[in-house]
Amino acid sequence: MPGRPECPRGAAYVPVEDGNWLLTLSGVRGHHPPTDAAEFTAFTATIGDPYVHELLARAEPLSPVHGFRDTCNRRRHYERPGALPEGFLVLGDAGCTFNPVYGQGMSVAALGAPAVRTTFAEGGGLRPGITAEAQRAVARAAEPAWLAAVGSDRPYAGTADTTAGLGERLTTWYLDRLAARAAIDPVVGAAFRDVFCLTAPPARLVAPQIFLRTVFLPRRPGLPGPPTVVERV
Repeated sequence: MPGRPECPRGAAYVPVEDGNWLLTLSGVRGHHPPTDAAEFTAFTATIGDPYVHELLARAEPLSPVHGFRDTCNRRRHYERPGALPEGFLVLGDAGCTFNPVYGQGMSVAALGAPAVRTTFAEGGGLRPGITAEAQRAVARAAEPAWLAAVGSDRPYAGTADTTAGLGERLTTWYLDRLAARAAIDPVVGAAFRDVFCLTAPPARLVAPQIFLRTVFLPRRPGLPGPPTVVERV
C-alpha cells in the first residue's frame, strides 16, 4: 500500500524465507511509523487500507520493531572527470544512496559489481584510465533505480526542498500516471514492476505500447482490495 501525498503513510508486506514475512511501514513529514510494538500495530490501521492491519491480528512477531529515519536519496557523481584519483573506485551506498522503502540499495550495489567486471574484462585489465571507465559503468547501472526513486519521492518534496525543472515535472507527471495505470492494466503493470525491480531498462516504460496505454487510456480507480488470484498477462 504505497503512500501518496494526501495520505503519506504506506506499508509493504512481503514473504521472505522459511515461511516468514517482512512488514515495512513508511511515512514522511511527521507521519513516521513508531517503533513501539503496540503503536506500530496501531499505525497499520491508518494507512488507508485495512488489509495489513487485519493480517497482523493473525501474525506472530519474530523480532522487535526497527526504525530508520534517513530516507533521503543522495547521489555522488564520482564518474565525472577529476572526481576521483586514479585507481580509486566507488560502489554501492558510497556512490548512490536510496530511500530504503524501495529496497534498491543492495540491488544497485550488486548490479555495479558485474559492471566493473565487464569493464575490466573488455578493457584489457588494469591500465591507466580503466577505473574511470568502470566508474562510469557503475553510474549507468545505478541510473534506473535513481530515476525510479527520485520520481516516486518527488510528490512529497516541498518547494523549499528543491525546485523541479520542466523535464523533471514532465517525468513526475508521467510516472504518476504510469503507476495509476499499472494498478489496473496487466500490460503496463508488468512493465512497471520489471523496471522498478531493476530487471528491465527504464526505456521499457516509454515503449510505444506502454506509452500509449499510459497517456491516452482514461484513468480509472484501482481495485477496492488486493486481488486474491495471481495476475496473468
